[in-house]
Amino acid sequence: DPGVSVKPYPCGSLSHPSADAMLGLVVEHDVEPDQIIRIRVRAGSNILNPLRYGIAQNELEGKFSLPFIMSAIALRRAAGIEEFHDDFVLSEPVQAMMRKVETVRDPEIEAKGTDKMRSVIEIHLTSGGRLERAAEGYRGGPERPFTREELHGKFRECAHEVLSED
Repeated sequence: DPGVSVKPYPCGSLSHPSADAMLGLVVEHDVEPDQIIRIRVRAGSNILNPLRYGIAQNELEGKFSLPFIMSAIALRRAAGIEEFHDDFVLSEPVQAMMRKVETVRDPEIEAKGTDKMRSVIEIHLTSGGRLERAAEGYRGGPERPFTREELHGKFRECAHEVLSED
């Protein structure tokens, strides 16, 4: 009780709702990295304090860095096993994108309490537009369990380095 969770991303679970919101915005609006001026992540201190790394310098810091996770999704539309490697974290495109990510403690989100992992993702675009999505739950948790297809995809992602497709 409350049920089983399967982590959709190989990083701190407090980032998962924000990662899902970012992924949804990027995919649904077909946002390309060069269209992004700035990404703002508004959240309470229960999210921002543990996810404390700004510009990640290695894969371990990346696991606890909202700027890294937002950047990976902006650049690759993924934040999976392939992204959590030092060479990717330290690559110039990732380092440049992380500098565009701002994390902000939001008093309104803070006032809602710590019973859920809440945040709001904003993507500011070169066109002058702004995309925004509130995040509260995440795929793989008791409230939004993985579909069978998502579960199979997660297994394939985890196993591909040691098992053949067959």
